Amino acid sequence: MEALAGAHRGWLNFQPSVDVDDLSPAGNGFFGLFSGRGPEVALATWTPPTAPRRGRAEPAMIGLQHGAGGRIKARLAEAGLPVPDGWRVLQDYVKKGLVVAVPPDAPHADVVTWLLAAARATSPVPLGGTWRASIYDG
Repeated sequence: MEALAGAHRGWLNFQPSVDVDDLSPAGNGFFGLFSGRGPEVALATWTPPTAPRRGRAEPAMIGLQHGAGGRIKARLAEAGLPVPDGWRVLQDYVKKGLVVAVPPDAPHADVVTWLLAAARATSPVPLGGTWRASIYDG
């Protein structure tokens, strides 16, 4: 994360392990396009802050695609995982997920810890104990 943040490019995707028997037989399939939920298995994403342009830089952002339905910010707070102070929710939609701007002084470990806990709390299927991080340095 430090290297990506320093380069102001790339992103990380975090995907949990799941037991295939816990997934619905057809997944979201074709009719998933019309459902009121996101993906059955959460996808958590972190992007670094952008390089300053015209004196302005965009902050680091985290995203969470989930299958828990709408108003996830409130549901996370009820579950004891409120969006931390100073973090700004930019989007909270059923199909598009949760997007949060993270302040520059937020430690990377805290960001990942909260993001993965939020993914676990919003998952409609049980998640295993391991996560895979995919690094895109583009």
